[in-house]
Amino acid sequence: MSICLIDTSVFCNGVDVPGRNQQRGEVFTRLERLIREGTFLLLPVVVILETGNHVGQVPDGRLRRVTAERFAEQVSAALDGIAPWKPTPFVEADPLRLRLEEFPDHAGRGSGPGDLAIIKEWERQRRLHPSRRVFIWSFDMHLSSYDTGSQRHALNVSLTSGSPSIRIEGGLPDPDIADLMVGGGLPGEKLSGFGLEVRRNLMDEAAATLACARSLWKVGGSETVSTSIQADP
Repeated sequence: MSICLIDTSVFCNGVDVPGRNQQRGEVFTRLERLIREGTFLLLPVVVILETGNHVGQVPDGRLRRVTAERFAEQVSAALDGIAPWKPTPFVEADPLRLRLEEFPDHAGRGSGPGDLAIIKEWERQRRLHPSRRVFIWSFDMHLSSYDTGSQRHALNVSLTSGSPSIRIEGGLPDPDIADLMVGGGLPGEKLSGFGLEVRRNLMDEAAATLACARSLWKVGGSETVSTSIQADP
C-alpha cells in the first residue's frame, strides 16, 4: 500500500476554492484511482492552514462564505475519519525548532515554510514506512518529485564479499528489496522454501528442472505438429 501526502494545490481543487480549482476534474479522476488502489491518503496540517488562507482571500464575500463552509465540512470530515484522507498530527516543539533552523536555506531556494513542512512530513512517513511508496501529490513540479517510487535506488555491496553491485531502477521493485536480498530475508532463497533437501544445490536443481521442462515441451510440441500434419487434407 502506497502513502500519498496531499499538497495545497490539490486540496484547493478538492474544496473547490475559486481561482484555484482549474484542475478539479483531474483531481477527482486521480483520487478515484488512488482509492481503488488502496492508497493511504494523508492531509498535512500545513495544507489545511494554507487552504484556509486561500479561502479567506476569495474576493467575493458571498462566495467566500460558501467556500469557507465547504472547507470546514471537508476538514471536519477528515478529523472524523469520514473523508478519504486523514490529517497528520500537529508538529511538536522540537521538530518545529529543527524546521526553523533549516528554513533560511530552504527560503533561499525560493520555497516557503509550507513546502518545507510538507517535505518534512514526507521524510517522516518515509522513515516510518521504509518498504512502502511514499509520495507527494502536487501540481508543483518540485514537490511532486518527492516520490520514493520514482527514484533510483542502489545498493553497492563490498567487493570483498565477492558479490556484484545491485542497482534497482524505477518504481516497480520495492526500494528495500536489495537489503533483503543481501540479508537473506526474501522468500524463495532457501531450498526448504521449494520442498527440497537442504544438502542439495538450488542452482543445480533449477537447471535440472529447466532441462526437464524443455524436454517435455519438445515432446509435446512434436506430437502437436505431427497431429496437425496428419489431420491436414
